[in-house]
Amino acid sequence: MELRRSQRQQKPRTIWEERGAPSAARDPKITKRTDRTKQKTALKPVAIGSLPETLELDVNQFPDLPAYKPPLELRFEPSKSLLEGLSELDTFQKLLTPAIINRIVESTNSYAKNARETNLIDEEDPESSRPWKPVNITDIWRYIGCLLYMGYHRLSKHEEHWNESGYLSEFMSLIRYKQIHRYFTLRDHMTAPRENDETFAWQVEPIGIIIKQNCKNNWQPSSHLAIDEAIIAYRGRSTHKVKLPNKPIKEGYKVWVLSDAGYVYDWL
Repeated sequence: MELRRSQRQQKPRTIWEERGAPSAARDPKITKRTDRTKQKTALKPVAIGSLPETLELDVNQFPDLPAYKPPLELRFEPSKSLLEGLSELDTFQKLLTPAIINRIVESTNSYAKNARETNLIDEEDPESSRPWKPVNITDIWRYIGCLLYMGYHRLSKHEEHWNESGYLSEFMSLIRYKQIHRYFTLRDHMTAPRENDETFAWQVEPIGIIIKQNCKNNWQPSSHLAIDEAIIAYRGRSTHKVKLPNKPIKEGYKVWVLSDAGYVYDWL
C-alpha cells in the first residue's frame, strides 16, 4: 500500500509580508514598538522658586510639656493557690467533689436498671447475666482508684492486676470491677437523651460544669493570664479528635484553655 503525503498549500502572503517590504530594521523612519515591561523614566520635579533655608531649632525655646498620669495604673498581682497544705488525695477531692460522685452514682444505677429491664443483656457476656447490686459512693471511689492505679502500672490485660501478686483484689473483686465498668456512665441517655443544642460532649457536660466551677473556686488568678490551645489525650474512635504528630500529645480533643502558671482556670 502506497502512502500519500498530504500536500499542504502555502499560505498566501499579505502585502506587509512581501519580500522587500519596509520594516523597522531597514527604514529608520518607522518607529520601533516599545516593550510594555520596560519601565519609563519618571518625571523629575522642577523648583519654581527659591528653596527656603534650613531652620535651626533651639530646644530650650519649647515650653515644658505637662506631666501626664494615666487614670488606670496596672499592677502585677501574683497568683495564689487555695490548695496549699493539702495532701494529694484532699486536693483531688477538692476538684472531684461529693456532688460529682453522687451524680455518677445516680446515673450509673439508673443506666444499669434501665438496661437490664429493656433486655439489653448480652448472653455471651457473663457479667450482664449476674445479679446487679446498686453502687454506692465507696464503690465509685474504689473504681476510680483502680483506673488510676492501672494507668500508672500498665499490664497487658486488666485481669492480671487481680492475680495472686496483684494489689487491687484487696479493695475490689474482679467481677465487681467488670460490672461497674460495664454500666459506668456520667449521664443516662435513656432518661436524659441528647438535646438538639448540645455538643458532642453532651454526656460529660453535667460533670464538666461542676469541675469548671471547682477549678475557679480553688485558685486566685494573677493579673496576667494566657489563652492557648490544649489537647486532651484520646486514642479511641471519634470524628472530633485531631492528630498532631509533631506535638507531645499526638492525638486527642483540642480545647481552648485559660491558664495561669500551669493551672487550668477555665476551658472552652
